Amino acid sequence: MIRKIIHLLQILILAAFVGVTVTAGELDSDFGVDGRVSIEIGTHGDRAQAIAIQPDGRILLGGSSTDGDSLGCSLIRLLADGSPDPSFNGDGTVLLDVSTGDDEILALGLAEDGRIIAGGYSHNGTDRDFILLRFNADGSPDTEFGNQGTVITSVGNGNDEITALVVDDSGSILVAGSAEGTKGRVIVLARFLADGTPDASFADQGSILIGIGRDVLAQGMVVDPDGRIIISGSYSDGDATRMILVGFTADGRLDDTFGEQGVATTLFSRQFSEGYGIFQEQDGTFYVAGSVGPEGERAAALFRFSSRGVPDASFGEDGVLISEIGPEDDVLYGLDGNDSQLSAAGFTTTNGSRDFLLITYTKMTAGRQDASEARSEEDSSMFHISELQVEDSYDSYTAKADAADSALEASVMTTTFGQGESVSYAVAVQDDGKVVTAGTTGDYGQSSAVVARFGWVTTTAGGPSSVDDNLYIATNIPTDVTATQAFTGGFIHEDLEINQGASVTQRGVVYSISPHPTCDSDCASGLNPEPPSPDVGPVVSNPEPSGTITTTSTTLSVTTDVEATCKYTDSGAGMDYSLLRSTFDSTGGTTHSEPLTVQDGQSYTYYVRCQSTATGIANTSDTVISFSVNTSGPGPGPDAGPVRSNPQPAYTITTNSTTLKIDTDVAATCNLSTT
Repeated sequence: MIRKIIHLLQILILAAFVGVTVTAGELDSDFGVDGRVSIEIGTHGDRAQAIAIQPDGRILLGGSSTDGDSLGCSLIRLLADGSPDPSFNGDGTVLLDVSTGDDEILALGLAEDGRIIAGGYSHNGTDRDFILLRFNADGSPDTEFGNQGTVITSVGNGNDEITALVVDDSGSILVAGSAEGTKGRVIVLARFLADGTPDASFADQGSILIGIGRDVLAQGMVVDPDGRIIISGSYSDGDATRMILVGFTADGRLDDTFGEQGVATTLFSRQFSEGYGIFQEQDGTFYVAGSVGPEGERAAALFRFSSRGVPDASFGEDGVLISEIGPEDDVLYGLDGNDSQLSAAGFTTTNGSRDFLLITYTKMTAGRQDASEARSEEDSSMFHISELQVEDSYDSYTAKADAADSALEASVMTTTFGQGESVSYAVAVQDDGKVVTAGTTGDYGQSSAVVARFGWVTTTAGGPSSVDDNLYIATNIPTDVTATQAFTGGFIHEDLEINQGASVTQRGVVYSISPHPTCDSDCASGLNPEPPSPDVGPVVSNPEPSGTITTTSTTLSVTTDVEATCKYTDSGAGMDYSLLRSTFDSTGGTTHSEPLTVQDGQSYTYYVRCQSTATGIANTSDTVISFSVNTSGPGPGPDAGPVRSNPQPAYTITTNSTTLKIDTDVAATCNLSTT
């Protein structure tokens, strides 16, 4: 049975954009508990990697779970309110072990007759192979498909994974993924007939392999109304990693009319960019979710291309809209949309811990013209594809792009599901515009599959309706938006006498009856106040033991200025409090201790962090306890006197008075000197 665990946690709304404006968003209280559902099928290791919304509003989740040492494919169906669907395999879940190794679903598709197709990988004992599964609408395996509902395909001589899947109008199944060879990975595009056999009329007996650079990953796929197939992903060539789109014809051949000889990348000049989920608008425009920047400094990114694979230079910065949400990595994985909005999901990182990230972009333009004009001869033949490799090709890529209005109105929300990391891998927009995100939360293998649903308040572009209005003031769409401030014009309602001629300032946004006001120096001086000192949790003092101890049993101990729970680790410094697995044996008050058995001749270092009982705020830096063990004493030599230990104070003190002390193993007189 599904065990639903609902965590009621703080939701943080952030506005940290360059070139976008912000609307309101909130968790949908009609879904689960306060918009969130946490699901555990097995004993540990539950993950949701893919999502699909059925026409009746039921929500499908694909991923993995385990009751043992290896993962099995998991499929979950929820009712529209977030509760398990009892008509689906009895309890709303399917857990299928295809092999004795790891098996996992990474992509989902729906057939018109209600059957469910899942793609991912299965372990053959040596490496991973493509796997396709088909289920009936009630969750039972479809025995008419492949071998009792399963098709396993080995592509390369290493790990092969299906990462994207589309069921076309004829019922055929298109899959995209990556295959590992001796010189890196290549993109694989394949088509299977409705019964699971390879479609011999597609590409080369059912599949095509394309190598780009030294290593390439396929992450997303769409099929446009003309039958063209576009795959999004990333390639690496030396020290650089770049996002890419690869275009194929309906019969599985590389489309040399797309991008440059079938391959497109962004004009964005930085060394690192990644592409993941892809969405195509009705006018043919492509959006790709991803990130820019090296690992540890990645920022969430939305890329835009024309239907012919030309990057839109007018969009954001050289065709990419960058969003720096947290101080560390921000990455967007999933992308979905409709006529009025795009929603991208992934994670944001603070202090090494990841939280769900959802950015929903409301479209503010009625349409854009396709970048279909011919390019000059100088812009042709930038790519060389030979022997499944593209070498040193993107540095000189300077394709022209259309000028277009790139205005988007964006809402940003981060969500956590309790202690540990929370990452969203997939997103889907329902017919009513609500947004469903799915992923995983937890640490050290004790993870749960999690789902959240959001409702959005959006505005309509064009004319007076693009103005945010309330009882007192009406404002234009803000301009010059940065991570800390924005400016907007507008007016104060003239029928309110009290507001005649007034100006109101709030959070750095100026409202005025003047058209398009500017912020003078006096105004600007108030926009960037000194940030408050961070609350770093309890003050930790008196760490013991220290120096050299002479017994093989000792006690770790610290004191705190407030009641707290303290944890420790010997694995390394800088670990977030929520990730520490060892709690002091005696804790909860202001004194904390943990008895230890240690070994003679060894040195030990422990890193301690504490969390306030009253505020729930934990330390952001370690208190270090370091000591060594020598049960034989100092031995002969010039320093053969008493064994000294526990010198105090051995930490940063917060008062202007203190007491020096030291312990000896025998009765002794100790002198001190400050020189």
